[in-house]
Amino acid sequence: AYSRDEASRAARGNVLCYLDAHQRVSPNCLDRCARFALESQAITCPDIRDFGLLSWRMYGVDFCLHPKRGYFTGRWRIWRLRRRVSQGTALRAPPYLVPRSLYRKIAWSRSLRGWGATEASVGVKAFFSGTRILHVGGPLARHLFRDRFHYETTWEGIWRNHAIIARICFDDATWFGYWLPRVFEPHLTAEAHSALASAEVQAEHQEFLST
Repeated sequence: AYSRDEASRAARGNVLCYLDAHQRVSPNCLDRCARFALESQAITCPDIRDFGLLSWRMYGVDFCLHPKRGYFTGRWRIWRLRRRVSQGTALRAPPYLVPRSLYRKIAWSRSLRGWGATEASVGVKAFFSGTRILHVGGPLARHLFRDRFHYETTWEGIWRNHAIIARICFDDATWFGYWLPRVFEPHLTAEAHSALASAEVQAEHQEFLST
């Protein structure tokens, strides 16, 4: 998230596009999504499909909380809608495109570390800021989904990141009354507690609530 934020703030184009290295896009996929992003002033994303021959084609994401653990996630839509453009409520993987004029509303927290929060962060901030997430049907991105991570990832890091998202985006009553005691407290390390209490996270919390 930190490096994505650095690049996003340095960019000068009208639309920011985020891709993973293990993706391939169909011809004009990004151009079409970029046009809808500018015209609608919204985050846009195309159809997504694995590289496998029998893989499902997915048509956007609907927000949900993880049914067992309670952190932020989303469910892929596997049924195509008749509308060319439909509204989603979350993100789970790139590619997605953001008008540069909207970036500050949904910018990643520079306190996030490693994997496990970038799409969740954008989705929650988009909800609170009234920024729409639109699925553009037709353009396709192939994505190499893996069964396991090829780099170090820990549950402690994932819980830390999702707690930071909640701390920034929700008011104090909701954080101390629900998120901290009911979802995150049993999973937070001393380092995570320190990050949550840091001046950087507190400042971002106040700035986000003020908007």
